[in-house]
Amino acid sequence: SAIKASVRQVSVMFADIRNFSAYCEERPPEEAAAVLHAFFTRATDIVQAEGGVIEAFQGDAVLAVWYGSAVDIGPHAHSALRAAVRLSSEMQGVLPDPAPAGLEPLALGIGLECGPAMAGSFGPASRRTHMVLGRTVTITSRLVDMTVDLSHPILIGEGLAAQVGASGLESMGVFILDGLRIPHHIYAYPLNGVVPPPGDA
Repeated sequence: SAIKASVRQVSVMFADIRNFSAYCEERPPEEAAAVLHAFFTRATDIVQAEGGVIEAFQGDAVLAVWYGSAVDIGPHAHSALRAAVRLSSEMQGVLPDPAPAGLEPLALGIGLECGPAMAGSFGPASRRTHMVLGRTVTITSRLVDMTVDLSHPILIGEGLAAQVGASGLESMGVFILDGLRIPHHIYAYPLNGVVPPPGDA
């Protein structure tokens, strides 16, 4: 039952379906389940193709991680960004459009960040789980929450922006994210941006 974990440099992607709770209230459960299944399946295919790992399905959200070494993120930041852009683009043809009458449209919000995280196995011997924890993961989750307020489907933290090159991104300003104390510079992937090729942002 000992903790088996270490600090790694990671790229993290958190993707969440906006307005899905209200959708579930109004639509048959079979329909909501079909949407969620399509999202999880497409996200898994894209993340794995880009060299990442799906760490968790959390409600209507996906947490994906790209692992580097203890000191170097390697090329994974570019892979995470490419996965996010692909997922955002491809889900436009999967989510119901137009939305059922009286409901806000479903849309994907995605957060991305790079940095250190504690990754490993936690819990009692009878129920171990693999988790990734730390400020980098928290920032990624908060970025997803801000995609509505900032009207951008893909928001990027300053750590990942530094890895892929902020010149190709849109600066949204500096914010104090919910629950954190240190201001964080947020960037957005351009709304008219294309899927970046391998090794390029």
